[in-house]
Amino acid sequence: MLRSRPQFTIFADSAAVLRWLLAIHCALLLSWSSCVKALNPQTTITGYNSQSWYSDEGLPHNTVQGIAQSADGYLWFATWAGLSRYNASDFRNFDSENTPAIRNSGIRAVAAAQDGSLWATTTNGGLLRYRDGHFQSFGEEAGIPAELHGLHILQNGEILVGSQRNGLFRFNPTTNRATPQNDPAGLLSGAWVQALHEDADGSLWIATGRGLFLWQRGELRGFGAESGLIVGASIYAVLRDRRGQVWVGGESGLFKMRMNEVETEYGTHTEMRFSRVDFGEASAVQCLLEDQNGLIWIGTQSGGLVRMHESSFATLRADRGLANNRVMSLFEDREGSLWIGTNAGLTRLNDSAFERLSRRDGLSDEFIRSISTARNGGMWVGTSKGLNFVDQGTASQRDLESLKDVSITTVVESEAGQLWVGSYDRGLFMRPKVGAAWQKLDRSSGDLPHNQVRALLRAQDGAMWIGTPQGAVRWFDGKTTRLNSKNGLPRDYILSFMQSQDGRIFIGTGDGFAIVRGERIQSYTSGSNYPARDAFYFYEDQAGEIWIASNRGLLRFSQGEFAGVGKRQGLEQDNVFAVYEDRLGMFWLSSNRGLLRVPRRSLMAVLNGQQTRVEQTVFGRVDGLSAEQINGATTPSIATDAQARLWLPTARGITIVDPQALQAKGATAIPAVIERFQIDRRDQPLNEVSTVESGRHRYEFKFAGLSFVNAQRARFRYRLVGYDESWLHADRSNIAVYSDLRPGNYRFEVQGGTLNAFSKATTIAFIVRAQFWQRWWFWPTLGLLVITMIGLAWWVVHRRHQSRQSELERLVLARTKEITEQNLALVKSDREKSGLLQTIQMQAEAFARQAREDALTGLPNRRYFDQRCAQAFKAA
Repeated sequence: MLRSRPQFTIFADSAAVLRWLLAIHCALLLSWSSCVKALNPQTTITGYNSQSWYSDEGLPHNTVQGIAQSADGYLWFATWAGLSRYNASDFRNFDSENTPAIRNSGIRAVAAAQDGSLWATTTNGGLLRYRDGHFQSFGEEAGIPAELHGLHILQNGEILVGSQRNGLFRFNPTTNRATPQNDPAGLLSGAWVQALHEDADGSLWIATGRGLFLWQRGELRGFGAESGLIVGASIYAVLRDRRGQVWVGGESGLFKMRMNEVETEYGTHTEMRFSRVDFGEASAVQCLLEDQNGLIWIGTQSGGLVRMHESSFATLRADRGLANNRVMSLFEDREGSLWIGTNAGLTRLNDSAFERLSRRDGLSDEFIRSISTARNGGMWVGTSKGLNFVDQGTASQRDLESLKDVSITTVVESEAGQLWVGSYDRGLFMRPKVGAAWQKLDRSSGDLPHNQVRALLRAQDGAMWIGTPQGAVRWFDGKTTRLNSKNGLPRDYILSFMQSQDGRIFIGTGDGFAIVRGERIQSYTSGSNYPARDAFYFYEDQAGEIWIASNRGLLRFSQGEFAGVGKRQGLEQDNVFAVYEDRLGMFWLSSNRGLLRVPRRSLMAVLNGQQTRVEQTVFGRVDGLSAEQINGATTPSIATDAQARLWLPTARGITIVDPQALQAKGATAIPAVIERFQIDRRDQPLNEVSTVESGRHRYEFKFAGLSFVNAQRARFRYRLVGYDESWLHADRSNIAVYSDLRPGNYRFEVQGGTLNAFSKATTIAFIVRAQFWQRWWFWPTLGLLVITMIGLAWWVVHRRHQSRQSELERLVLARTKEITEQNLALVKSDREKSGLLQTIQMQAEAFARQAREDALTGLPNRRYFDQRCAQAFKAA
């Protein structure tokens, strides 16, 4: 989610406060984990929920040689191709190619220290330490040989490492120097040190390729034939349990130590003797572990995983959920789950409210179509290859062999012991009582209109209702009555039956449903008065409300009106095959995408318009379902046993759900960790307060929840204090993105949990430092400067204007004077010209008179006479 909105809040924070919060978080993580139970000893070893991972899911290598959980909650796996860190969602791998400090990717063992650091031994790269996000290697320069194997962290914090040829070394994490373990007799010289175990008194058990050794009170002693062990046989694992018993595993099997009081001539002393333990597997023992409930787990080299509980043994092999029969490592995490590293993958076992039955439990086939309760206990199970009777977790086909090749779609047993079995294509089978011959009703006999029987109902009056694709049949005392679309049913294809408390018969079809009461049939048809198409299943609650599982979700039918919830209201999907309400007020809905649990209060709130989306929990294979495809469209397709457990038919066997056990788990707070903080896609330190100049930056936070049991149901909410006003819910990417943050101090917080229970927030702080132009003094100073510049500019312009004005005035005066002088000159010139003109005119006139008159007498002359003659002639 990209968040960008201008908002600014200031608060105080520092690197010291951040480190303090991280320390508190780790402490809470430890306290949280200590409350979680280990695997239930009463559960069969095949009844635990198992899940496996391989290199296809992200492991760097399928051989997992060591497992540890660091203080922050991550799981670490040692493999031949490097270290892998798991966050319940994905693996992050570290090897010699992407991590320079890892000199060799072959990791032998891994262990977590109380100070938060992680240690690992390599095949040819010395000792590794991971702390505060960084790896550091130690080899010959620190006094440690390159080829290492065994690893153990001592009570005093020192790191004890076993080499492949050079014995034991003690590494001091403070001085980063190693010293050889004192071995004056050279007992460990040339021996592979494969495993180490420290007793409470500081005694050290050493498992090597040449036998078992004990370092006690400054002396090193070995155990041979006189102690009951085979001389020279490799020892791979040593364990002292909480009762003080010592268990030793090696190539010769499993041995248990006992203390004998021996009297000699020098007095009585205690002698350690080992005896072989027969645990049912002729295989070498590779590793040993005692869990929180005191169960001893034995990892063998070829016989799978063995559990010892009160001197009894049970085995889990690859054909029952183990990744591989060669077990290399064992580890119990803080949630009580058992992690098994094998030669070909990783497996986790954890307690589950789900139990699964398959062919291994005696089922004739794992594709289950129908389940119903047997009259005298047990369950009837219809499969695609016959009918099964299941009692106390074991299925059998005794007295049912005649139906072994029949695909069973529905089965019902009456109170009188009659067993009715509907098939996919062979009609209906009826057995009056145990041991009696089967009677058959089918199309050829005229009893049924079709040989496919999908639904059966034993009515209160003793009649048997039979549903086929060609209508319904009512069988009573050997007589049959048919109902189909001609009689008023919405469609001939019958899917389900139910009889209500008041005696009404509900018939579900592929195009609505009908209610039969006596001779009256009332139909509700798709597209008219029924809001769905298919009516897969009917259920009547204690209040008399009718619920319908349909292709449009879950519908409530009350007083002739329909209301429902589907995908629009938050349901996982619209296709719901069956519905049941348990004693705890939870509705269970089966579908082909898992099992849905919806609280009644939430369902009613949506139906009454008080909220828009329904609360739900979706359970899938990771939770313990045999398969997410739960089969339906037959009746009955869900059942309950005497313990109120739900029995579900799936495509891969039977799943049994204990609602009360699930309710006991309730909402769970999940510790959240911030895995990555990036600014503009560049990683920032997680244990420091980062600082960045403000600007158009991108801030990204990636987080995860370190609950490996609730990983699929984990929910997260986060907020950026100083920006967000409330918590925001994360999407499935578990990434929060912000941009364009204003300057200030910020703190990112994230919480993890299921439902409405959230853990304490995990935080990381950072500072967006203001640019110089974002400082408080910048804008007032800039304003003052602008005002000063404007004033100065105005003054300059004003001065220039005044100077220009003065210059213009001077120029005007000069020009005016010049023009005046020019005007005066022109006037004078004009006067002179006027006088000259008059003179010229007078002279012209004088010349004209001279031309016409005699100068002496003034009389007209000949010229004048000629002019006058011409004028007179012209006039004439």
